[in-house]
Amino acid sequence: MDLCGKKILLVEDNELNCEIAHDLLTLTKAQVIVANNGEEAVKIFKNSKIGEINLILMDIQMPIMDGYMATKVIRELEREDSKNIEIIAMSANTFLDDIQKAKNCGMNDHIPKPIDIKKLMNILKKI
Repeated sequence: MDLCGKKILLVEDNELNCEIAHDLLTLTKAQVIVANNGEEAVKIFKNSKIGEINLILMDIQMPIMDGYMATKVIRELEREDSKNIEIIAMSANTFLDDIQKAKNCGMNDHIPKPIDIKKLMNILKKI
């Protein structure tokens, strides 16, 4: 899959999980921007040009600001792409309640951890 020219914001506080996800994403030739917590993710998105970031992969449990709160803050930003950007939850919590909670806060989809490569590739096809 060739995503050359696309930018993905990867939000993950665990170094090993971040490295694995980053390596998988770079295979697609997408540019990957890394944030280590939700607060960093909000700052990066807020300071990006409108439409510059094509996808956000958001861990749920992180220090400083979790993925749920970061998603809510991004969705409430006063910019045209904040409502439409694909935000995908990444979590080891895969019960229906967990997936629904992610969707209720504004996330579009959910990828289980460890990362399901097939599901990730299906999501990447949309961007």
